[in-house]
Amino acid sequence: MTLGEKIKNARRGKKMTQQELCRDHLTRNMLSAIECGKASPSLSTLEYIASRLSIPTSYLVSDDDDLFFYEKKQAMKSITAAYKEKRYRDVIKLAEALSSLDNELAFILAQSHFALARKSVLSGALITAKEHITAAEEYCKQTVYETATIEHLILMYRALAQNIQSPLLEFDIKAFESGIDPDYEYEFYRYILSDSSFQYRNPTFSKHIRAKELIKNRKYHEALRLLEEIIDEKNPETYNCYAMFGVYTDMEYCSKQLANFEAAYKYASKRLSMIEGFKA
Repeated sequence: MTLGEKIKNARRGKKMTQQELCRDHLTRNMLSAIECGKASPSLSTLEYIASRLSIPTSYLVSDDDDLFFYEKKQAMKSITAAYKEKRYRDVIKLAEALSSLDNELAFILAQSHFALARKSVLSGALITAKEHITAAEEYCKQTVYETATIEHLILMYRALAQNIQSPLLEFDIKAFESGIDPDYEYEFYRYILSDSSFQYRNPTFSKHIRAKELIKNRKYHEALRLLEEIIDEKNPETYNCYAMFGVYTDMEYCSKQLANFEAAYKYASKRLSMIEGFKA
């Protein structure tokens, strides 16, 4: 494809007339001659045309005919590096800036939006989580690559985003269990179900479930000690707002049962503070 053909195709793709492209920078006759290959633009004119068409100047003088292929080739090194380093916002910014999408990019975007949705849910930024979940679902539809795992996990994280306090009210458990994979978030799922028979590797989940069993047996002092250990051991890198909300809720309950209303008020305040944070 010649330089002139690239300019003409890009202009038509933007539904722009020659006069609209020219403005006061060059004449329509000059642009027509460039598009027909009868004239060569100066560097400043070439840069102007590229700017008006929102395409790289380097694409116009490259050997690549397809703009998207050229853009992707230029961007993929940065996209894959950002993805490998889990800089998902950078991945999304780079990929969504391209003029089009293909199956590979749609898959990468689905994965990246879901990763941010999961992170947002666990940090308590529920409005942001819902936005990423919607985007992840949309990109899943735009790729032929396998996205069953993402779509399956979205069932759980959407329920958490919609009702972090009582996700089981929003959770289609039957649909989730029909495609369950023990390798993906299964431990978290058993924790949400408060399954005391499950062997938890996550220390927060394990201690909280044990504390719940102690509460059932009215051993409130012992339960509080376990719950306090969870608070003391809280790790910012593995923070789970659903778990911490449950911990503060149970600490408030235990304190009330022990008639320690000052402590109950403290834990209730922390719980309510978290609810305010969920609006982010």
